[in-house]
Amino acid sequence: MFSSPAVPSPVPFTLDSRRLPFGAPGALLGVSAETRVDPERFFIRTLHRFSDPRELFALGLGEADTKGTPTLNPARLTLAARGAARLELAYAGPGTLRLRIHGAALRLTQKAGVSETVADSTSVFIARILDLGLAFRFRALSGRLDRGHGGRTSHPDRLWLDLAPPAGGAAELLVEELVEGEPDPAPALAAEPFDSVVARREAEFADWRARFAATLPATAQEAALTEAAYILWAFRAGPRGPLKRSAVLMSKNWMTAIWSWDNCFNARALAAVDPALAWDQFMFFFDHQSPGGRFPDLITAFYTQWGMTKPPVYGWTLRHLRKHAWFQDPVLLAQAYEPIARQTRFWFEQRDSDGDGLPEYGHGCDSGWDNGTGFDDNLPSASPDLAAWLLIQLEELADLAPRVGRAADAAKWDALAERLLASLRRHCWDGRGWRAVRAGDHRPSPHGDSLLPWLVGLAGHRLTVEERAAVVAALSEPGRFLTAHGVATESVRSSLYEPDGYWRGPIWGPSTVVASEAAAACGCPDLAAEIARRFVAMAPAHGFAENHDAISGAPLRDPAYSWTASAWTTLQQDWLS
Repeated sequence: MFSSPAVPSPVPFTLDSRRLPFGAPGALLGVSAETRVDPERFFIRTLHRFSDPRELFALGLGEADTKGTPTLNPARLTLAARGAARLELAYAGPGTLRLRIHGAALRLTQKAGVSETVADSTSVFIARILDLGLAFRFRALSGRLDRGHGGRTSHPDRLWLDLAPPAGGAAELLVEELVEGEPDPAPALAAEPFDSVVARREAEFADWRARFAATLPATAQEAALTEAAYILWAFRAGPRGPLKRSAVLMSKNWMTAIWSWDNCFNARALAAVDPALAWDQFMFFFDHQSPGGRFPDLITAFYTQWGMTKPPVYGWTLRHLRKHAWFQDPVLLAQAYEPIARQTRFWFEQRDSDGDGLPEYGHGCDSGWDNGTGFDDNLPSASPDLAAWLLIQLEELADLAPRVGRAADAAKWDALAERLLASLRRHCWDGRGWRAVRAGDHRPSPHGDSLLPWLVGLAGHRLTVEERAAVVAALSEPGRFLTAHGVATESVRSSLYEPDGYWRGPIWGPSTVVASEAAAACGCPDLAAEIARRFVAMAPAHGFAENHDAISGAPLRDPAYSWTASAWTTLQQDWLS
């Protein structure tokens, strides 16, 4: 029934385990080195809650609890110690992890977060997390499973499991995620030979990577291509619970959630690779929209957070999706029209506190640029980028209206766009450049030099020659935003520039995508392509981190982020193909 010890087959796609977690499509049962806890120790983790992806059990080899040297590929994680000791892990299913140990005992050491533990039999052990409604069942498929508890058998504060293989053989452990209200994992996932599990996953990823690579230029760097493809394959979760569709999480390190504009950047990158998956990303937040049109800020597999929202990027996203024939289906467009219309009305009806026709961000997080310098002592903020997003969204609604049986709406959307443009120009254009202004007194932001207002260039087709030229000058000015690796979110010569300041300096993938499009929309496609080229060249050396140092390109914050991989993909699809 179980496979015998085997030397791992050659791995066609090797990944960097220092920054990439081990995962599989649909899985919220994670395995990774948690760099904030112990960067050399691998943990079995649960990814159900943003900012608290708990480490359940640490992985060790032998009585000395050796950490092991990792080798990661999309189908298998291997930890090797001295001699023949080797631990292999593979995903049989989204909530089913298989572990095979050779040449030593496997030790699993309980970490904080397990609320209750129980031994169901000599070969089965269950760990529960009561506040999440989760349990994890550990079952020996072969070998002997023992447990230690530090002297306490009920609610132990330290506990370990040891799986010992027979002499000269291998032992296998099955780890299953049990969720309240969901069926247990299929028994067949325990019966499939381990090597068959690995081969199945290898074939699945190879097919995905081939489809992914077909959308990129032949010059795409191979290792970066593999890493981007893996992120957009393995970082999927659901559908389950609040995740009503298959959703690409931002990360399976610690940013284990979906924010209500991140999904749109992933949708764009996936449109040519897997249209149905891309549509799920685009539609994801429509399943959670409030009656008033607002989207929540973020969603995890455990809860929905409404404290903030994000900018109205859905019309812009749909405009790009519709470049592909698959997304021109009238049935799909009808599904999108009313949610986008409700979101648009939300901004005009609930986010225009001074009634000047120019909607505002009530908090930096509403813009997606959480701590951008333009929000310092300047809220609510009527920022030109918000007007640009809404102009595009209004144009898209006007174009969609007759296609979905709402022809009478088109003139209303067009008229609203004209009023918005007039208000934008009246309050945010000073004759020389674009600025964000505070609602009420229309005071320009007195702090810093943020890139954000210049993203108004997205609506370049609506701007005058002079207004467009100002955008191009700002984006191309040496020593301001444009660096060797893309565009900084705060001018590198600003007194408020911070190398690791989140939105106060670092380069982000999405802002790079938007800046490149702003340049093109303002009549400078060569600048758009140059911005894309610089960002794309950064990935082979620095990976797809949450953001990057604008000067050195060094990775910052979460080391593996899906919208960064998507930005890298989109920039090549749009400008370098």
